[in-house]
Amino acid sequence: MDTHGKFRSERVKSLERLGVPQELYDKTRQHAHDGVKGEGVYQNRLHARAIAAFGFDEEKVYQALMVTLEPEKIKKCLYSDTIDFLEKLKNFNQKRILLSFGSPEFQKQKIKALDLEKYFDQVILTNEPKEIKLKKILSEIDERPVWFINDRIVENIEASKFKEVRVLQTIFPFVSKEKYVETGLPYFETLTEIYDFITSSIK
Repeated sequence: MDTHGKFRSERVKSLERLGVPQELYDKTRQHAHDGVKGEGVYQNRLHARAIAAFGFDEEKVYQALMVTLEPEKIKKCLYSDTIDFLEKLKNFNQKRILLSFGSPEFQKQKIKALDLEKYFDQVILTNEPKEIKLKKILSEIDERPVWFINDRIVENIEASKFKEVRVLQTIFPFVSKEKYVETGLPYFETLTEIYDFITSSIK
């Protein structure tokens, strides 16, 4: 999902109807996490509260943010090849797990609105580091290798330390390609490219 592109634009547009400028949305987002200095997981309610500190009605701001989680709006934010990719993953006959870091409540809202749960055998929502959950997953499934598809470089490096894991990186639009190159791990611009790579690797 294009979290920092289309999804952000939808949220900014929704808030502008209340008179909240884009600059304030961006400025307050760092205060919308439940950890110290933004080192936690994003929360809609915390973001609404941070914006309300500048003279806006907190409940109205919160509802404006929640509107962007409605199916007809959030589905516009999926990458164009996402559904096709998820459908094709069934061809591999392997267990499919959605491992999502963030506020479980917020992530659950997005997944439900996007109708994604049906493509997975298991959905794990966590505010713990992904590598902790990945270690547990590895202990519970027998299939090897485990393909780890993710766009966060730090998480990818940690995941690559597990010898059973094959990390495939999707490029995060706001991170330079050079950063992915430096990891020495495979990286791709689209999910379709990832599907083709897995297909060629298991033949």
